[in-house]
Amino acid sequence: MSRILTAEEFVTLVLATIKLKADPNFVLEAAVIDRRFEAAYDWLSSREAGLNVTSNFTFRCDPLYGVTATFRDALLSLRERRLVQPDSSKRAYRISLSDELAKEYIRHSALAPQALDELVTEVFPGVAASTPA
Repeated sequence: MSRILTAEEFVTLVLATIKLKADPNFVLEAAVIDRRFEAAYDWLSSREAGLNVTSNFTFRCDPLYGVTATFRDALLSLRERRLVQPDSSKRAYRISLSDELAKEYIRHSALAPQALDELVTEVFPGVAASTPA
């Protein structure tokens, strides 16, 4: 039986993986964050059967406004939990969870760490570019 994956859990896992892979100064640009997570959702939905998960959400950008309400609700929840914080100087979001907490989320994840690494590498190209040598 496949495990249900919620929008908030998915966003948390993606951000936890980015936190562990990226340079500490890495930020998610506000102008492209919705499109990136729409692409991440597409990546997930095309692999659900092989990953043995079923998402109970969609991330589809509104053609008029360019945002997805489901993703924004999940992001707001993470802001309230202080896992991500706005960085107004860069019009971006900074991932503020600790490495230890990121590892804990991934350890209890419905998705394998290798799958999360693959997703982040494919969908968030800035992460690979910001990884310290």
